[in-house]
Amino acid sequence: MKPYLKELKEFFESTFAHVKTYILIEVIFIIVFGVASSQVKELLSAWTLLIVVSGIVFFITYLERYKFLKKFPISLIESVEQSLELKDIEIERRKSEIENIKINKSKERSSLINDSISDTIVGLNDQTCTLSSKEDTIDEIANKLCDKDVEDGLIQILSPFISEVYTIIQGENSQITVGVYFQKIAQDDWIEKSLPPENPMLIVIKDDNEIKDYIPIDLVENPTMIGDKQILQQHVETCLRNNRYVSSQIDFCGSNFNLVVSPIPYACDENRPSGAMIILLKNNEFPKDFEKIVKIFNRLLTNWMYKYNSCVFNRNSEVYLEFDLSKEGDVNNKIILYNNGRYKITNPTHLVQEVNN
Repeated sequence: MKPYLKELKEFFESTFAHVKTYILIEVIFIIVFGVASSQVKELLSAWTLLIVVSGIVFFITYLERYKFLKKFPISLIESVEQSLELKDIEIERRKSEIENIKINKSKERSSLINDSISDTIVGLNDQTCTLSSKEDTIDEIANKLCDKDVEDGLIQILSPFISEVYTIIQGENSQITVGVYFQKIAQDDWIEKSLPPENPMLIVIKDDNEIKDYIPIDLVENPTMIGDKQILQQHVETCLRNNRYVSSQIDFCGSNFNLVVSPIPYACDENRPSGAMIILLKNNEFPKDFEKIVKIFNRLLTNWMYKYNSCVFNRNSEVYLEFDLSKEGDVNNKIILYNNGRYKITNPTHLVQEVNN
């Protein structure tokens, strides 16, 4: 571009140098032509000659101006046009690249979300696949997902969601706190030969914001909450009362958060919540599709909670009622009745023989 700029500079410098001369000649011609025209009495006269000479000079002036204008660097204009065209092409190319990057990121994000959901389902199956089979010994019954406490089970089930949460919310620099609240979950510390109690439980499974200790474990049930804890409680209650996704901004523990509370449905009743996932996000906003994503994980949590409760209840069925039918010197002649209605005969062949005798 530098040679063309030099040509353009020289052209304009020459223009400023000649423009005064051209203007002066044109002014003189107009004055002479006007005076001479008014004085012409005969065709052949000095005034007529003056008019002719003035016309010739004016014509020569225009020729010189034409030659001067012809020197205008057209190549510069063509170069600028080509440069602008290349620039437009580059802009379009960059726009296309940016759009492709966005599309690829969106596809990558969708793929990661799908993988997270798939891994969660696999994890759920790994924890619960033995629950539908018929166990024959106490050891087999004990070796189930309810050997883990609720927090460990939740962390294992939601680990795919937690590990990809920054991709899901589209914010690597975000700080997120994730809690899960259950209205009723079976407790594994009951009195023998009684049904295990079902109590509410709030568990924080991820805490970038380090506010876990500030969130009361009885957040929902405690009627004496005040301040920012009461505000958080009200949002959770709104979610549970109306069975709907709640999204808001709140000031909590001295910071501003984007809050999401999403209902966890009952296993066989989508219209009734059994709990909620509570998420506090700082330094970012939730994406538009987050409601649908978290809804899928909540349905998986529903399945897990149902299986967990079943596991805890089935554990107690071994000791509910037992009839000893043994005679002296015999062993393992028993009928065991389970809470779930099943029964087991420990030595059916020998028992049938006794009955026949």
